[in-house]
Amino acid sequence: PFPSPGFPPPATLTSRSGAGPPTVRMFAADASAAEVSSDAPAQLRPQHELAKAWWPVILTHGLDRSRPHPVQLLGQSLVVWHDGAAWRCFADACAHRFAPLSEGRVEGGCLQCSYHGWSFDGGGGCARVPQAQQPHAAGERARVGAFQTREEAGMLWVWGDAASTAAEAEAALPLPLSPLLRQLCERSPAAGFQRDLPYGYELLGENLLDVSHLPFSHHGVGGLAREAGGSLELRPPPPSP
Repeated sequence: PFPSPGFPPPATLTSRSGAGPPTVRMFAADASAAEVSSDAPAQLRPQHELAKAWWPVILTHGLDRSRPHPVQLLGQSLVVWHDGAAWRCFADACAHRFAPLSEGRVEGGCLQCSYHGWSFDGGGGCARVPQAQQPHAAGERARVGAFQTREEAGMLWVWGDAASTAAEAEAALPLPLSPLLRQLCERSPAAGFQRDLPYGYELLGENLLDVSHLPFSHHGVGGLAREAGGSLELRPPPPSP
């Protein structure tokens, strides 16, 4: 059932280059992840096991609380916003027509969709449907996916599984923060910086372990020079006592 009786189900248009006009696929806004086809938007698909962890998605120092911010996590399009009490994280799709909530506005402690003005509270419930005879009576029928969040060490952390409760997320895993990083953030809250890169974490991890590229990719930085590039002697770490 849809929040507004009589409205047709939402549709998405998809097309392939040179394959003629776009095809229309219909998705039910209240369908469970297990019932949605593989063509459904990413936020409706079953979560990967990697989602059951805390992930830093954005630095909070200086982050504008007056507007929503789009972020990506494990292939999911999400939106983070501040309701006046805490940072919240939703699937970046309105429950009505799947419009990006990141293109909406923050008003009265709610995130308002820019398409039809539907407003959602910090828990993901629909607080107001302007077109309805009873604008505040939408209730659970118009809920958006809400993710658990924590703000620590100058970062907003998101539990990637929207189906988990706050207690489940809190008990499952601690935040992967070292005491040294906590101390650094306490001393210099604005010391961090963020850069979005168009590849996965596994490729970045390989890059950080590959020291042989340093003289070439970072020539002239900190005394590095291309002329010093060559073979490297690798030693295994000493055995643990």
